[in-house]
Amino acid sequence: MKKTVSLILALVMCLGLLTACFGGGNQNLEAARDYLQNLYKNKAEITAADYTVVGTLFVNQESYTVEWTVDVTEGVKIVVGDNNKVTVDVDEKSAKEIPYVLTATIKDANGNSIQVSFNHKVPVFKELTHAEFMAKEDEEAVVIKGVITGIVETAKENDLYLQDTDGGYFVYNLDKKPSEMGLKIGMTVRVTGIRDTYSGIAQVADASVEIINSELKPVAPKDITDIYKAADGLDADELVDLQSMLVTVKGATVLGQSSDNDTYWCFTLAGNQSYVRISSSTSMLTKEQESAFKKAVNDHIGYASDVTGLVSLYNGKVYLVPVDDKAFSNFVVAERTPAEQIAFEKELLQGLTSVNEAGIYDLVTAPKLYTDVKITWAVSANDYAKIENGKLIVALPDQEVKVTLTATLSSGEATDTATFELVISAAPTLIPEIVNAPAVGTGYKFFLKQKNIGKTLFFAGDMDGNFLATTADPSKAADIFLEASDKAGEYYLYYMDGTIKTYIFVYEYKAGSAGIKVSSHKDDDNACTWTYNAEINSVATTVKIGGADKVQYLGSYGTFETFSTSEIKYASQSTSFVARFATLTDTTKISDADKVAAEKAELTLPETVEQDAVIDLPIFGSTFTQAKITWAADDDAFVIEGNKLTVTPDAAGKTVNVTATITSGEVSDTKVFPITVSVLVPTVVDAPEAGVEYFFALKQENLDKMLYITGAMKGFYYETTETADEAIKVVLEAVAGEEGKFYLYATIDGVKTY
Repeated sequence: MKKTVSLILALVMCLGLLTACFGGGNQNLEAARDYLQNLYKNKAEITAADYTVVGTLFVNQESYTVEWTVDVTEGVKIVVGDNNKVTVDVDEKSAKEIPYVLTATIKDANGNSIQVSFNHKVPVFKELTHAEFMAKEDEEAVVIKGVITGIVETAKENDLYLQDTDGGYFVYNLDKKPSEMGLKIGMTVRVTGIRDTYSGIAQVADASVEIINSELKPVAPKDITDIYKAADGLDADELVDLQSMLVTVKGATVLGQSSDNDTYWCFTLAGNQSYVRISSSTSMLTKEQESAFKKAVNDHIGYASDVTGLVSLYNGKVYLVPVDDKAFSNFVVAERTPAEQIAFEKELLQGLTSVNEAGIYDLVTAPKLYTDVKITWAVSANDYAKIENGKLIVALPDQEVKVTLTATLSSGEATDTATFELVISAAPTLIPEIVNAPAVGTGYKFFLKQKNIGKTLFFAGDMDGNFLATTADPSKAADIFLEASDKAGEYYLYYMDGTIKTYIFVYEYKAGSAGIKVSSHKDDDNACTWTYNAEINSVATTVKIGGADKVQYLGSYGTFETFSTSEIKYASQSTSFVARFATLTDTTKISDADKVAAEKAELTLPETVEQDAVIDLPIFGSTFTQAKITWAADDDAFVIEGNKLTVTPDAAGKTVNVTATITSGEVSDTKVFPITVSVLVPTVVDAPEAGVEYFFALKQENLDKMLYITGAMKGFYYETTETADEAIKVVLEAVAGEEGKFYLYATIDGVKTY
């Protein structure tokens, strides 16, 4: 009979999995039988495709051979291959149903044996129509045929999407990679398996795949624009019935990445807002395609676009799975009146709804699409939030405060407003102070500032799924400790779960991936020790991941509120936040004078800056955020607006005094920073090398100026500048075959210009 991709019934055995002791041979055989029976008793009765079973069994550190037989002579046979691999070979195209009993004979080393049997049946072979497939119950055998429209081949999943003239099919979790089976999009295949349902999606599990026609015939997406427009919500039957089909929705408005889920890329049409989802476990896109997809979407927020993908469901509602980077395509700027432009921009406008940290927050001042629309902001009267230069500056009050943010959108004579209620959290009375040299046996809080969500998060003393749980309330933070190991400079990391020491480990939870585990046993198989790492000012551990040693740290990233593990090379990224040891300070017990003194001591500015430098100035205390800091300069060469200090071009060589005034309550103090603006002095290169970029400059002695070329022409001459930042760089390019001769060029607007 034709051999197709087999159903693998995998068995992973661990020594000691059965911990009971058995006294004699019969008892041991019974234990082995019970184990095998438990292993296979819940397997599907219908066996529509070949599958494998174990040929050897290990129980209580003893080895047993397993011989398999069936009680029929046609339609099912046992095939023993290399390494005692046993395959139950069934007739996938049987013209009749074949009930059969699969019997395992388990033998020990002394020749004693015991048996266990399982009832199965081979179903009647029948290719189903799409309607017949959808009408099948779960666990029933199914045979479908269609053209491959999508292939998922990742470290986590191997799936197929098929389509015939009537509908789509999803084939889940193949036991081999599609590429190993020679499968390609456009091939016609027959799939035999078991009907299953997940999240409302009809799918085929335990599948074997047979190539019917290897000629590639890509399927054109079905235009469902009218269906989408007419649907009463994303869970409408007429949309759900399109599941697993390749479809396109034309003229949808591109909304961009979701603020709630960074794998969702949203669009809307006729009031129905859905999304294209890129999941790392099921993505069909390469890294390059994913980057191209994201750029295309981000560059076309608000445009009308055709959206194409495979229909999937989440919570019964339709979304699309992309098959390539052209999921959004055919971008067109929709023509709208000024009032319609304002309405469009207002719908996309997002405002802050809560602030938990004192600081400066960006507000949306640029329209998504229609550049004629202007956006300005105002905030209701209050003592804690103000708007300067399009940014919201917030200080934390003693008690929670609610204010109203109002955006005014205008274009020509048209105007409209959008309002957002903003909750400003009370300033915490318990604040963390970082400990740079944590001592063994001392309890510390483990915390980080999650800047993307504006929260300070503390380790809560338990797990949240596969991650360390956190709390924003410092009073609920757990103590975390270092315990010395037998190696100098290496420690165990633990917290107390009641009276039990609970150790934190990082380990390879699956091939190539690190995870977090806690255990009351520091000698656990996954135990690890930590070192204090000055590079990140926290602890790190070395774990073998994918066969290589990887240094890991604990922290958070993106917008997550849990602590996970990540490679240390990612710690410097702007979206990564490292957890650190700290003690808690009760601000209610600190006087205003001590707060001002502490912030004054911590305050620093650079002693020298370059021409045209821009410096961010802190306007709140770093530890005591209720302390306010204002700034002034004694020379107009430094322009201070809000939290920005800008050095003007004519400040070269000057030393300017910048004064900070630190205030907490009724107490104020000042700190003066003399800042010198450096003068760029070029160093002459006596022997320039070919292929290296250099400034091209001269000292105009008569004008006492250093001049650089800008790359722009003024008649027959190059224009010049005194500012190196505005200059181009030149490169020597060797002339082939003529030693000592070169071309001279600069790259101007991306073009080599000689």
